Amino acid sequence: MERKDVWTVMIRIGDEIRLADLVYLDGVPHVVWEWHEQAANEHPGVTIPLDPRHLQETPGFADQDFVYGPPIQAPDSAS
Repeated sequence: MERKDVWTVMIRIGDEIRLADLVYLDGVPHVVWEWHEQAANEHPGVTIPLDPRHLQETPGFADQDFVYGPPIQAPDSAS
């Protein structure tokens, strides 16, 4: 796989399927829910950790690098 800092992952939130940015923080994959800007540099502000066992590479897809199996819960709807 190509060396990158940010990948694209297909995720499911409830009944909705969407593409999201994916980063690795301390070796753990995270969906970036919000990017924050500080001193003209963007960094992941709100993230959701993913279980790497459910993350699958999608070689040959132009618009995504991974697909994630189970649905995730949006941080603003977490209880």
